[in-house]
Amino acid sequence: MEKQLFVKLSLNFNLRSFKDESVMAIIYAVVNFNGQQFKVNTNMKVYKPNWDYRNQKAKVEPYLTKQENLNNSIVNKKIIEIREKFEELSYCLISQLTTLHK
Repeated sequence: MEKQLFVKLSLNFNLRSFKDESVMAIIYAVVNFNGQQFKVNTNMKVYKPNWDYRNQKAKVEPYLTKQENLNNSIVNKKIIEIREKFEELSYCLISQLTTLHK
């Protein structure tokens, strides 16, 4: 009889919070794996008011300066890259765990 395998794996992006909103905050990728949490510095920064917490990406809006929009676009491209790599790695991990679990 085969056993069931349950893997809880997720990726979120959080800011390292600073009280001063004029200081750029570091963006961390937070990976949760079966109840364990791993924080990885993405080496990207964004101003706290320019961060969309719900969608976990930097805001690109007409009211922001050209430079802020450019920086935020770069951040968003990097976030997309990280999400794609995470999807690839999670697929490989689950495939390996499934193979070992049989």
